[in-house]
Amino acid sequence: MLGATRKHVGINKVKALGGFLRAGATAQPFRLEEHYEWGTTAHALRRLRDCDVFFSCVDRLSARLPLNELAYAHLIPAMDVASWIHAVDGQVDSISTHAHVWSPGIPCAWCRQTLSSYGLMQEAQGAQVGIEHRALMDFS
Repeated sequence: MLGATRKHVGINKVKALGGFLRAGATAQPFRLEEHYEWGTTAHALRRLRDCDVFFSCVDRLSARLPLNELAYAHLIPAMDVASWIHAVDGQVDSISTHAHVWSPGIPCAWCRQTLSSYGLMQEAQGAQVGIEHRALMDFS
């Protein structure tokens, strides 16, 4: 895939990915439908069932859950992409990215442990993550 440039900073993920896909498309005709909505609403999941392939660029593990299930239940190849940016004192010091394909014959997000009960629990706890350790420290 073509590399990102400064012009992509601050651009909606759907719009940025659409530009990359159009630039590299070799199929004639190439048809891409961009949908600017939450991918995990009932309406969006129904719409995704009719796709030949879809891209998941969600920000939370909990949003990956129904998309992973949809890909395998309806035999739709999907590309899941995530990036984490870590900054110290306003300066980016590391960027980590993963890209996984979800498709029949390839392990799902549960099997790869991209999704796990523990990870989903931590995400749901938000600021309360690790509270059990802090509580023990407070009473010591």
